[in-house]
Amino acid sequence: MLNLDTRTKSKLAWVAMLLAPVVAVQGVRSMFGVSATPSSASAAGIGPQPLLAGAPVPEPERTLTPAQAAARTWLLSRSRTLQPRSPMDRPDPPMVAPEPVAAAEPTPTLKPAQAVEIPLPTMNLTAMIASSSDNQPMTMINHKAYRIGDAITPLWKVAGIDTKKRVVTLQGPDNRRVELRPPTPSQER
Repeated sequence: MLNLDTRTKSKLAWVAMLLAPVVAVQGVRSMFGVSATPSSASAAGIGPQPLLAGAPVPEPERTLTPAQAAARTWLLSRSRTLQPRSPMDRPDPPMVAPEPVAAAEPTPTLKPAQAVEIPLPTMNLTAMIASSSDNQPMTMINHKAYRIGDAITPLWKVAGIDTKKRVVTLQGPDNRRVELRPPTPSQER
């Protein structure tokens, strides 16, 4: 047996613990004849493939019925449209349009036949940053960053960001103002 000092023995034991699972897996694979990596020709289905004793013989490919083909097409189209979400994402609560803040200037009144209500687009306040490198507060609405004066949509822009009160004020058509607040845990339940 080798005469080794305690430091060398501990390093050898550490290396042996790291390699033990690899050696065990390779030993099981060699005992049962499982190949770690199939050859590229047999994996691609090119050339003759050896049949193992007791292995099921693959059935020839069957043609699909029209109903099966339609179901397959629907499933393939459905899987492309689904966007997997991170389990870390909180579900976005539905946005309820708050009452508009009174405008500083009186808005001109329109006749009822001319009045057209412009709907508020769905906007979710996802984050607020008190100050950035240029000492201007930033906000994230629908996962996009904005500063005061930036246009969110062609009709809506960020009018104010108050990080202490946790409120973002948006200005829309006809100087209509709406306040956005971040969702609270009680709203998500």
